[in-house]
Amino acid sequence: MESTDPGVLKNIRKNITPEQIRNAVSLIRKSGMDSIVFCVIGFPGETRESIEATVDFLTTLDTTYITLGLAVPAPGTDFYRYVDQNGYLLTKDWSRYDPLQKPVFSYPALSAEEMVFYQSYGLRQFYLRPGYILRKLLAIRSLTEAKTNFTNFIGFVNRYVRSRARIGG
Repeated sequence: MESTDPGVLKNIRKNITPEQIRNAVSLIRKSGMDSIVFCVIGFPGETRESIEATVDFLTTLDTTYITLGLAVPAPGTDFYRYVDQNGYLLTKDWSRYDPLQKPVFSYPALSAEEMVFYQSYGLRQFYLRPGYILRKLLAIRSLTEAKTNFTNFIGFVNRYVRSRARIGG
């Protein structure tokens, strides 16, 4: 899905609408399968408001899982040329071009630190909803599954709640 913002979707040439995503997730879930919706924060045109709208949309989906990745401007891509030519690129140290690290670019109205904050914020908004947690608990069918879910939950809390990213640092 990447985003729900029409401007961001146009910039990355993603010819899809949020309603198409909602319908696809609904069909997948009705067939009894789990679903995952992949989103990316930081593509050209992204704003705090567009991220918040995408997160709000995600919390209304009946999807099993979401991801919120951080955009990586891979050399040779239009995205890389865009951030480089506009002076948004912070480094050309290729070891830092990793979606699990702080972005290597900042926009004037959306810093790399803010993108990290919103990634953590969005994941908390989705996964810490009481209804989501209750559905996951009710779906547990074995002790092994309970242990796995508990371990995953503790890891999530440690990464996105206890040491959550804050704007500005």
